[in-house]
This record gives sequence, C-alpha cells and structure tokens, in this order.
Amino acid sequence: MSGKRLSILVVLVALAAGLFFGLSSSGVAQRTAPALPASSLTGSRATVASLTSGGSRALVIFFASWCAPCRAEAPAVRRFSETTGRGRIAMVDYSGDPGGEAFVREQHWTMPVLADPEGRVGEAYGFHGLPAVFVIGPSGKIERRLEGPQSVESLERALR
Repeated sequence: MSGKRLSILVVLVALAAGLFFGLSSSGVAQRTAPALPASSLTGSRATVASLTSGGSRALVIFFASWCAPCRAEAPAVRRFSETTGRGRIAMVDYSGDPGGEAFVREQHWTMPVLADPEGRVGEAYGFHGLPAVFVIGPSGKIERRLEGPQSVESLERALR
C-alpha cells in the first residue's frame, strides 16, 4: 500500500472511531450519566432526569470539604446557582466526611447537595481529581468533563 493510501486509511479509521465512540471536544465518551446518589445533605433531591427536564443541559459537580480547590471554587458555584444555574446544578459530596454538612451551610448553597460517602457514584462518573464538573446533555448523556476550580463564566459556558 502506498504512503498516501495508508495516510488516507489512517484518517478514515480515526474519523470512524470518533463517530463510533461519540467523543466530545473534551475527550469524554458521550455515555449515559450514572444515577446520582439517593442521600442528600440539604434535604432536596435531584436526579439526572429532573436536572435535564425541558431539554436543558445540567451540571453535576463533585467536591469535598477538605479539598482546597473546591473551597476556592465554592463562592463561584453559589453565585452561578443563584443565576444561570438555577435548577440545573447538583453538587455531590464525594468525601462523606463529617465536615460536609458544615461546609454546605458555610457556603449558603441552596441547590441539591447529594452525599456519596463511599465514592461509588464518583467512580461511576470517572473523574480524576476534585473538583470535577460533568456537563449532562438534554438526553442524559455526559457531554463534557471539566476538572479543577471553575468560575461563574466557565460554568455558564459549559451550559451553552
């Protein structure tokens, strides 16, 4: 096979693989978002379906009270949840440590804050560090993953 034909074949295989696996721009396979934890720290519950109802994108943000970048991100998450993100965001306390509830009160978070004390939901989502933000599309599939502290602006962009 000539070099030119081989190059064309490689490009076609790469394109086919991208279509087959449904890769988004962030490199996250578009797969159905795992169920959110049933336990809540705030009393309000959320499911993937409730967050994406009406054809909306939603954000699921994993955090831990002991995580310094999560603490740095917390005020931006609160401001975002009070405006653009109202009803389209759920927090998941990945650590299950006793400081989680106090941290949520300290941040004045009013959105659903769910508890994942054993980390099973976090493992199902497959993040590599905290904080981790998952953009869930209207069909309930994970479209993107953002890792590290986010700003109000980056959270707003993620929902567009």
